[in-house]
Amino acid sequence: MNKKFIKKNIFMIMFMAMALVAVVALLIMVFFEHKSMQEYDTKKKELLEKIDKIVKQKYTPVKVNIARIKSDIDGYNKEIEKIQKNFGHPYAASLQGFVEEVGINLNDFKAKFGEFWESQKGKTTRDLIFRYYKVRKFSEDFPKHKSNWDEAMNVFMKKAQKATLEEITISNVDGIFLAAMGKGRRFSDSPISCLLFMKRMRNKMLDYFDGKKIHCESSDFSFNHDKEPLDGDIERIAQAWEIIADLGKRIADAKADPEKDALKLVSFTKRGLDGEQDGSYTLYRFNFTVNGDLNTIKRIVEKLYAAYKENRVYALRNIKLDRTVDGVEKILDESERLNEDSEFDTKEKADKNAKRQPGGLLEARRFGSAAPKGTEDALNPRSNLKKKTTVKAKEKKKVLTPKDRGYAAVIVGKNNICTAEFEVDYIVFDDSPK
Repeated sequence: MNKKFIKKNIFMIMFMAMALVAVVALLIMVFFEHKSMQEYDTKKKELLEKIDKIVKQKYTPVKVNIARIKSDIDGYNKEIEKIQKNFGHPYAASLQGFVEEVGINLNDFKAKFGEFWESQKGKTTRDLIFRYYKVRKFSEDFPKHKSNWDEAMNVFMKKAQKATLEEITISNVDGIFLAAMGKGRRFSDSPISCLLFMKRMRNKMLDYFDGKKIHCESSDFSFNHDKEPLDGDIERIAQAWEIIADLGKRIADAKADPEKDALKLVSFTKRGLDGEQDGSYTLYRFNFTVNGDLNTIKRIVEKLYAAYKENRVYALRNIKLDRTVDGVEKILDESERLNEDSEFDTKEKADKNAKRQPGGLLEARRFGSAAPKGTEDALNPRSNLKKKTTVKAKEKKKVLTPKDRGYAAVIVGKNNICTAEFEVDYIVFDDSPK
């Protein structure tokens, strides 16, 4: 019976045997693949652990690169010193001209002058200290100078005049020179002299604005020109006016074309005489508001950014723009008015139609009563037709064609006059010898 069963099902038995072999082969393949995947997973975990350790490590440069890194640091420090000289030292080029004329090094000159100044401070007046140095001590510090002090000072005056609106003369050049050397300007500690300086600077500014055809609503530049300043404020007032004169000049210079450009100085204020200290830097805050076209306002920003070329650095903290004339608001108001007129016309038509119904004018006449006001035209077709024709003609006139004057004219954005509020910091770096 078994033999007969085998003979009858020989193909099925062979197929089952082959299937069994295939299943065994697949199981073997799955086993090896699983083992391979486990190995890959183990390697992945090891690599991730290595990466995590590497990320947490602090690298130390190899010996070959240590010298290069030090060289780069020295180079960057030198570049930083060059950049820092641009922060609030507009007379740096003037001082350089001075030392070149006498043939000495600027840093050496500042150091020697600073040492002598500190040694004499409090013993006598500032004016006498300066006079003694230029007459005697300078020659002792630099015996090999190639030209005298007065010749070098003339070079300083010519270069310094390009950096300020103030007229530099023999009478005020020493004070400007001391300020350039980082010793401040004090007008011989005279409040009257300081007040006269303030008035001269204000008049210089107003004349400059007048020359550019710029109206100033704020003509005092946040100073009281009718009262003598306190002794302790003199040096800070001179410093503030030095900045204000430059800032005001850059604002006025933004009006390139007096005929086309629009500009008006609305207000000008300072945060105070004392700047805000930030390490070796001092920040002086100024706020001013102008009315002008967008191109002129844009040029103000460009002028302030470009000031670094003349060793002045302005940081624009905030600019707020407002349209003085809003064309969109005008259109919206007109649209609202037209909608109200349209609603009124619709209501008036509805009232007229109601009067034509029984109980209206005809019925009122039938019973001898007075006709409702405004309904006479409903019974006079010619008068009504004439009025409709007139209304249509008026409405037609409102629609402009390419041949009409004013067609395609700019409605929104035609007037680009804006009010711009500026918040500006003037940054000064203290490079005086410590």
